[in-house]
Amino acid sequence: MKDLARMAGYGDEAEQISQAAGCCQGCCGPDCFNQAADCMDAISPFAELLGKFIGMAASPCAWPIVYCFEAEGDLGRPWAVQMEYAPCKQPHVCCCSICCVQLTQIGVRYVVLDKDISKYKCFQGYFDGPYCCAVCSPSLPFTFTAGSYGDEGNPCCLCLEAFCCPFCAFGASREYQRADRGLGYDPTEIRVDKCLDFFGCCAECCLCCGCGLKCVGCLAGCCLGQENFEESSERLGNACTHMAYGIIRGMQWIIRIATACMSAQMCHEAQQPKTSHGGQGQVMGAPMQQEMGVQKSALNSASPPVPKPIARKFLQALRAEYENRADGAVGEVIDNLPSHQSSVLASYEDQVRNSGNPSAEINNISRSWGM
Repeated sequence: MKDLARMAGYGDEAEQISQAAGCCQGCCGPDCFNQAADCMDAISPFAELLGKFIGMAASPCAWPIVYCFEAEGDLGRPWAVQMEYAPCKQPHVCCCSICCVQLTQIGVRYVVLDKDISKYKCFQGYFDGPYCCAVCSPSLPFTFTAGSYGDEGNPCCLCLEAFCCPFCAFGASREYQRADRGLGYDPTEIRVDKCLDFFGCCAECCLCCGCGLKCVGCLAGCCLGQENFEESSERLGNACTHMAYGIIRGMQWIIRIATACMSAQMCHEAQQPKTSHGGQGQVMGAPMQQEMGVQKSALNSASPPVPKPIARKFLQALRAEYENRADGAVGEVIDNLPSHQSSVLASYEDQVRNSGNPSAEINNISRSWGM
């Protein structure tokens, strides 16, 4: 072939193509797969050992790791008792939450609502908003609005909510009491959020690496006949996925323990008299001051005042409107939210609008929310 190319006057081009082909053969040939298999075989024992260590730590022993994270910023008005000491004040609530979180959350919501079931509605409105196709267009299904499905004041709906979504029910009770009494964030609560975000990213990376290795090994084995490479990538991929599952089990224990401690904290707080530090229904005849107090507490918080998916959309809309000049982007997000959420996010928008450097202010808000 080279001789024919030289006769046609393309000798130099043929030589270049030949060199490139030889380079590709060296990179993608059997030797390359064998070397990669040897590397993975060398790494796999350490990955498997790390996975076993994580698996052993995936227990209540994982709780102290939350104290490796700092709680920064102004956390707002403190609770009557800190999370760590709440089980001593309400031991029965903490123990019941560990054993059966569903039943406990029914009682916690009842106590948080001042034992007035008529105040109840599904998730107290904190998960209202567009879902599925309605995210793209409000005319499409469906937009969830608590209180419009016969759930308001319905104890059966409370039981169904607690048994189907116990941790979402807990989050709604927590946010309701925080707003109702003008409370801030517990330092350990912030540490738990940061810990879960960090290890959630670690688990996601391990899981993606494990699945990717298995897929590449399967393709190499089926299409190229590289069985050694397939076996090595399968072993390392399994080690990565085992690490991910161990991290997730540890996160589940942290969530369960944090929920138990905060449930006890909330029940103890409900026994304290309401003060005039802010929150709805605390200062008679001054609704505007109460709303401003709640908004100020939210603005100074170290976590988003709305569910994180909504907070991410809001931050994206802020950047689109104030950095990319996409007018109305923030309004599209806020207009579909319940009034108590839209008013707080509107305060953040005013804060960005009135700042001299919108981009820097958006970044400050994102950092304060841990996002």
